[in-house]
Amino acid sequence: MIKRGNKTGQFYFMATIIIIGLIIGLAVIFNYSTKSNSYEAEEIAKELSIESEKVMDYDSFHSSDEFEVNFAKDYSSYVGKDKEIYFILVNGEQKEAYKYTEGIKIDLISYLEVIGEEIQFSLDNRIYVFKLEDGKNFYFLVAYNKRGERYVFSG
Repeated sequence: MIKRGNKTGQFYFMATIIIIGLIIGLAVIFNYSTKSNSYEAEEIAKELSIESEKVMDYDSFHSSDEFEVNFAKDYSSYVGKDKEIYFILVNGEQKEAYKYTEGIKIDLISYLEVIGEEIQFSLDNRIYVFKLEDGKNFYFLVAYNKRGERYVFSG
């Protein structure tokens, strides 16, 4: 015959399990919500990297300026007014840095400097450094503000 004792211990054990489950659940939700803050801009940077590579290849093969004529302007309007895309193009002595604001190209060549094997672009009192390769170099920065914080992704 099994003797049944006081069930107070079981109650506290179950209460502990429930409280630990709630804490873990809240931690998972908190981590998920903070991680998704920059997710959209990261996806834009990845997509821009893939799409721009294809357009640059097309430009090289067809000797056109499709990138500057259509792609940069269209892509800037596609991502929305709350995000800024800074385009950096260096090909030999030819250097360009610009962004589009409401369909208007804004020249930012004064923010760009080529030093040795590096391309340096100054934005928000910070210098972004890119490696200078042979041929046509294309880099970009995607920047936006959210909840008082500034996010910048480069590619």
